[in-house]
Amino acid sequence: MTTPDARLGINNNASLATRWINNNVSLSDNKYADGTTVRPIVLRSTRVGGRFQGWSFGAGFFCASPCDFFVFSVFIATNGGAYENGESPPLTSSGPQVVWSASRASPVRENATIELTGHGHLVLRDADGRTVWSSGTSGKSVAGMEITKHGNLVMFDQKNAIVWQSFDHPTDSLVPGQSLTEGMRLTANTSATNSTENQFYVTVLRDGLYGYVESTPPQLYFSYPPVKSNKTVTDPTKVTFQNGNLSIILESPKKPYHDSQITVFYYGIVDYLMLPLSQFSQYMRLESDGHLRLYQ
Repeated sequence: MTTPDARLGINNNASLATRWINNNVSLSDNKYADGTTVRPIVLRSTRVGGRFQGWSFGAGFFCASPCDFFVFSVFIATNGGAYENGESPPLTSSGPQVVWSASRASPVRENATIELTGHGHLVLRDADGRTVWSSGTSGKSVAGMEITKHGNLVMFDQKNAIVWQSFDHPTDSLVPGQSLTEGMRLTANTSATNSTENQFYVTVLRDGLYGYVESTPPQLYFSYPPVKSNKTVTDPTKVTFQNGNLSIILESPKKPYHDSQITVFYYGIVDYLMLPLSQFSQYMRLESDGHLRLYQ
């Protein structure tokens, strides 16, 4: 059985592959009172004084009751604070929450596989060998994979540069430190137990954050900021989720420069949607009813 760690490596020179099988023999089986199960492959927990504290981010196979199908996902779970003993961090009865998933519309079954190949490809295959999803990084120099402290699933090269990251491919959720850049979108799940996409989506356009119902043409139901600015530069607009706010950066601040005998400062055009501050981890999710909700 594999014991999850935050960072995994492969040996590209020897073309060695790393492959995980979705069953309780190959991976640890973590079950919850709400009927969900997670089988972590990479897991990051905060340790304080030799004890696991607070929230864990993990990546692996996730299923909701009755666990007929799984999704390869990034999830948040709380842990129980037990002492380290070489085993996986204990996870409490509070059910995990998926904040990113691969191939939402095509869940996989028991004995599906996820493989980090020696050619730099992360490939998800169902139990019958059918390819369900891949990272599209074949031929790139990939040294390994990790889950960051912010919940970003990252593939990195020999110089620790990012080759691929889940933050570039958002699904329906944001975690603190994650951004949506112009053209990116969040799309809601059909329901709490059905991860296929429904008609609600939120996207970043040149002058702000917009919510639409998918149709021909799309129907607008939300926009922020309410007063649009006269954006003059070509910088892509960016929306960033942080503890306490959702910032909409229309024009980035510039470095101060000298003009004659004065120093000129440009603070950009930034609007803030204020949110409750929290000492605990938070996440935002676009729900099936079209509402963007904050959880902690």
